[in-house]
Parts: sequence; structure tokens; C-alpha cells
Amino acid sequence: MKYVKNIEDMEPDTCERSLRFATGDRKDKTLRDTYFLIDPKKCPSKNLKMGMTTVYADGKTTGHDHPNHEEVYYVIQGKGIMVVGDDKYDIKTGDALYVPFGEFHTTYNTGILPLQLLWVTAEDRERDKK
Repeated sequence: MKYVKNIEDMEPDTCERSLRFATGDRKDKTLRDTYFLIDPKKCPSKNLKMGMTTVYADGKTTGHDHPNHEEVYYVIQGKGIMVVGDDKYDIKTGDALYVPFGEFHTTYNTGILPLQLLWVTAEDRERDKK
């Protein structure tokens, strides 16, 4: 007999030791960790900033824009929705996404596994002078 189960199709544990129990039943809550790996303020890079953000199940990022930075995201693990301006994109492991200068963007984790995103921003200092 064959038996196949996919973790993304399962109901998560909600006992008192679970993250969901600790954060409550709030949907669309900001629940993420970000690590700045390369930062011009702390390393030789002049224009590039790179980091990794983990968005936990049922969580989201706060969303932001940056007028003088463009940005790319690479999905290391998980699945979700990324909103860029007026557009929504379903994202999953292996996807790469470009965010133009000044576009507001936010990310929602729609799966049960942590959504891990590697991101890089590039600053255009000349845009500040315009």
C-alpha cells in the first residue's frame, strides 16, 4: 500500500508549546526575522545590501518601499504571496522576483513552513540628487 503525505497539506500543531499558540489566532500578523548579511554601514560594500528574512507561518512582513533602491528576492524555502505595488505574485521555493525603485512591497507566508527569502538591494545614489 502506498502512503504519501505532504507537509504543506497538514494541519499544524497548536498545543501550548507551538508558535501559533504563543502568537494567538491573529491572521495577517507581522511575524518575521531579518538578518543583514552584507551592509554598507558595516562592510566594504558601497551600494549593495543583502539579507535573509524568515516569515513564519500565517505571518507577513510589514511592507516598505525605498525610492533609491531596487531589490531582488530569491525564495529559499516555502511559499507565499508577494505584493509589489498593485500586483500580487504567488511565490515558492526557487522563484526570483524583481522589485523596482520606489515600489511598496510586502510578503505573506501562505504555507505552514517558514518562508525564507534571500534579498539584495542596490542603491542608486544619483537618484537622491535628482
